Formats: sequence, structure tokens, C-alpha cells
Amino acid sequence: MTAPSMSAARRQRPAFLAVDFFCGAGGTTRGLIDAGGYVIAGVDKDNRCRQTYVENNPNTTIDFSTPRFIRRDIFPATDAYPDGEQAELFDDLEKLIEKYRAEAPGAPLMFAICAPCQPFTKLSRKELSNARKEGRERDSNLLREAAKFVARFRPEMILSENVQGIGDPKYGGVWNDFRSQLRKLGYATGSNVVCTSDFGVPQFRRRSILIAAPRELARPEFLEPGHDGDLVVPLEDTAAAVRSVRSAIGHLPSLPAGAQHATIPNHKTRTLSDLNLKRLASAKPGESNVYLDNTPHGDLSLARATGR
Repeated sequence: MTAPSMSAARRQRPAFLAVDFFCGAGGTTRGLIDAGGYVIAGVDKDNRCRQTYVENNPNTTIDFSTPRFIRRDIFPATDAYPDGEQAELFDDLEKLIEKYRAEAPGAPLMFAICAPCQPFTKLSRKELSNARKEGRERDSNLLREAAKFVARFRPEMILSENVQGIGDPKYGGVWNDFRSQLRKLGYATGSNVVCTSDFGVPQFRRRSILIAAPRELARPEFLEPGHDGDLVVPLEDTAAAVRSVRSAIGHLPSLPAGAQHATIPNHKTRTLSDLNLKRLASAKPGESNVYLDNTPHGDLSLARATGR
């Protein structure tokens, strides 16, 4: 066997298989592939994500194909909500998971379940229509519906990520409820709030992370001492140096707002209003947006700027 073909053979054995629920344009899928996994499919009900998802996420193992984009609504169909496609999605995944478990025997299956964060954030101050309110209320139950797929397919790994505040009781306990559902299904679970900058990512962003694995597969060294069945969620990567945004992209040529570089792919800037340019110019490194109340340009706070 020649060296190139040996390399190809190694690449054809993925570290794990994965299904990315609520995949959007594929940020989580991209990370799973970069980590050596093979993403079987991404599931999302918004078909506008399809082209970006497929074209930007080729797999690098097994058959080197792109993940399937499955446009399905995860809720069951009811008289009150006839758009549900849960039964169809069960059938879609049954066929694909069976196929790729045979293609990669012994590779563990991961479900990435990162539900949309809009129901758990207060960033939007706009009044919602009744239809959108109903949609937000329904979306707050996405994790509960996803647990049905865990029960059906019994993945060896589960990863869920959401906004920092999803565990707040004001959101109905959906985060703890999801964790409890996984425990009842026989999974060891762990949850924590982590910051991306502690893992070498040039961004200060806190996110809630939940992980799970079948209790019988959880290795003792990954369990929290004194907490039966709780997995450790690392708070940092000690091997990763803290990086600033400047260290990551500071070498790129500067661009005015609304411009795109002629030769560097994806190096472009958004068109910004004068108000937002003033906000950015007034930003103080390492501080939250409370600075907006008192800037050289006056009060530029988001609350007072709504609708401008």
C-alpha cells in the first residue's frame, strides 16, 4: 500500500458519527468534522440554510460526501400543529444511522442538540406577533422533543449548547428538564457555563454546555467526585493560549464599512449606520455594553435606540 492510500484509509475511519439537530448553516457540524467525526445529517426546518450548510461542510472520512440536509419539523403532527414531521424524521434517521453504523462499525454515535436560543434570550426588544409568540413558546420545548430521538436511537454521546441563561427558572426549567430526561434514559450527564476565550477562541462569550454518555460507558476519571453520575465539563483548555481578536485577524488589511477585499475570501465588512459606527468607536475593551449609556457621542444605549 502506498503512503497516500494508507493516509486515505486512515481518514476513512471517523472518530465518531454524528447527527446535528437544529443545524442552521452548520457551525456545529463544521466543528464536529474538524474534530474527526463524520456528520451523517443536519436537521433543520429552515430550508434557507441548505445551500450554505451543504457547500461548506464536506466530510473528510468514509465516503467524503457532504452531510445530508434534512428539512423536517421535529414536532409531532397534531390537529393544532399539522406541520409536525416527527414520524417522518424518525424514518429518515433510521435509514441513515443504520447505513453508517454498518459503514463505520464500532464508531460511537453523537447527537449534537443545540436548539435555537431565541426563546431564552432578552436581546430582542421588539413586540412579537401572536404567531411568532406561539412559535417561540413551541420552540422552548425543542429539547424535550429531541429527547425522544435520544430514546429511540441511544447515541453514545450527546452534546448540547445554548445561551448562558437557559438554566434560569424563568425559562421554565427546560435545561434541567432535558438533563433529567437524559438521566432517566440511563445517561450520565454534566453541565456548566464555559467561556470560549478559555479554550483559545478569540471571543469572550459564555455558553451553557451539557454533555451526556450512557452511564455504563462513563469512565471514572471523567465523573465529578462525590456526584454519582455527573460528568465533568471542563472550564478551560490548559493547552490553549488566550487569544485576542487582534491576534486572530489583526494581520488582515483594514476595510471601511460595507467593503469586500478583492482577493481575500470572506474578508468583508457589514454596512453600518452612523449610530452603530459611533457605538463601535466608543466600545471599551473587556467591558459589557453598559458603556453605551455614557459615550463621547452621548447616550447610545440599545434600549433607547430601539426602532432607530
